[in-house]
Amino acid sequence: MGTKPVCEASEQTVNVSEKELPDRRLSEESLKKYCDELKQQLEKQTAETERLNEKLKQKAEEYKDAEAALRENEARYRGIFENTKNGVAVYKAVNDGEDFIFTDFNRAGEKIENLKREDIIGKSVLDVFPSVKDFGLFQIFQNVWRTGNPEYHPVTVYKDERIQGWRENFVYKLPSGEIVAVYADRTEEKRAEESLRKSEAQKKAILEGICINISFVDEKLSILWANRAAAASAKKSPEEMIGHKCYEFRADPKKPCDNCPALKVFRTKASEHAVIHTRDGRIWNVKADPVFGDKGELLGVLDIAEDITEKTRLEAQIRQAQRMDAIASLAGGIAHQFNNALFGVIGNIDLLRITLPDSPKAAKYLNALNDCAQRMADLTKQLTAYTHGGKYQVKSISLSEFVENAMRSVQQNISSSISVTADLAKDIPHVNVDVHQMLMVFSAVVNNAAEAVEGSGSIRISTRHYPGSGASGAYICLTVEDNGKGMDEETRLRIFEPFFSTKFKGRGLGMAAVYGIVNNHDGWISVDSQPGAGTVVRVYLPAAAEK
Repeated sequence: MGTKPVCEASEQTVNVSEKELPDRRLSEESLKKYCDELKQQLEKQTAETERLNEKLKQKAEEYKDAEAALRENEARYRGIFENTKNGVAVYKAVNDGEDFIFTDFNRAGEKIENLKREDIIGKSVLDVFPSVKDFGLFQIFQNVWRTGNPEYHPVTVYKDERIQGWRENFVYKLPSGEIVAVYADRTEEKRAEESLRKSEAQKKAILEGICINISFVDEKLSILWANRAAAASAKKSPEEMIGHKCYEFRADPKKPCDNCPALKVFRTKASEHAVIHTRDGRIWNVKADPVFGDKGELLGVLDIAEDITEKTRLEAQIRQAQRMDAIASLAGGIAHQFNNALFGVIGNIDLLRITLPDSPKAAKYLNALNDCAQRMADLTKQLTAYTHGGKYQVKSISLSEFVENAMRSVQQNISSSISVTADLAKDIPHVNVDVHQMLMVFSAVVNNAAEAVEGSGSIRISTRHYPGSGASGAYICLTVEDNGKGMDEETRLRIFEPFFSTKFKGRGLGMAAVYGIVNNHDGWISVDSQPGAGTVVRVYLPAAAEK
């Protein structure tokens, strides 16, 4: 810094006087020592300066890197901010949290709310979204700003005079004191959910309203869902059906039905069909359809079962009626031809009586021949009755009084070991009937009941009045009930056929004539029976109009 000039001055001073040489030498040595120390200090300061300069340079580089990283982070934040699909709004609290001013707003928010960023920056959230307090979000803004704890605002509908939609918000606080609301527009999702809900409700209403049994089962035949009809048929609620095996309510509670269509579907992956008879006597038409997932996997089987018991019985009755009509037509033709031939036989018997009036031997044979002819005539009357022949002598009678009188003669042919009781309604409307034909009906039905009772037993006879309404009219019912051996379904369906009998020798046209006579009186007859449980025969006759 000034070392050289100081040394030169010292040398000049040394030449001044040789007397002062020792002192000068001492001064020079001190000065040199001082110079050396000063030089060392200077070197140290220079090194420290260089070190500080290097550190400052390093700090400058670090600051430069930090500034670049900050710019990069700012760009990254801005990219996320502007390109996220969720709306993002940044607010600054004013008036001690009594209001919040927009400081930033991203493009997604602009699109969701149909707003421009430049139009709302610096404005109050209460001005931009007037219903924000009713929406419940403003209170969350205040809570987050005061506590610093983030809060979630669930999907809720927002509505003001400008916009309406479903919004989901998450609010948090920045270190700067600003609060951020990140939110999603859930309007389309809610509309889709509502549409799906309505669609599902409609499907459920349709499935629940169908009177056919519908259930959804898995591979183990466990019920996953059942409609009301299926539950009602099992006397359970739809919820109680879930988890049970479908076959528990059908044939066997321990194993699947024979020829189970649902099991077949899990093997074939195609629709299957079967008719199943359940243990309660019902008949079901069952169709099983596979249900596949989006990837083609078999999710389960839709089991659709229709109770066709009554339909099957009705079809059987129709077939039986058609069969009976065909037999009746045949019997009618036979009766007509037989009656014509019998007329000639009886006429010729009368002529022989006139021709041989004094021949006892001829009279004997003619009487026997005449008895046979009369039996054939009675058979012809029965055939005529079976084939819906005319009512010969119609009278208005009380069916209860008729039964009471007829029982005296009918009981003579019934074993004393059989108890016959009557429960006859009083003051019931009359019926218009041919008394002779009605006696044939009553005798045939009671005799059949007596024959069904093996050994001791009982027969109960009753009459009842069933008031009708509209076109159905009123009916009087004659019921004959026994506790005999009963009959199976095949026999029950054939009892009205001519000459049909379960005995070795039939009784001819008894029940067939009953069927024809009752039909001819505009009535009908029903038979209920099961093996070992007896038989109930009901004859319905229309009540006569009151005069």
